[in-house]
Amino acid sequence: MKNVSYDLSVRFKALSRIPIILNFNDKDDMMPANAGFLFQDNADKYLDLECLSIICTYLTGQLIQQAPG
Repeated sequence: MKNVSYDLSVRFKALSRIPIILNFNDKDDMMPANAGFLFQDNADKYLDLECLSIICTYLTGQLIQQAPG
């Protein structure tokens, strides 16, 4: 695996067997801000891809709601 750095990398425990990693980079002079959610490779054994996507959507909403300002 290549060495990658992020402005923020946080691990959430969405469900008991499904941790989610959020990797975020803020915008700079050359690139826009971006974020990505990562699941362990066995997450699809517990939920289908649509459900995993819904979890990311819900988590995004919660993060936006809790953001200051």
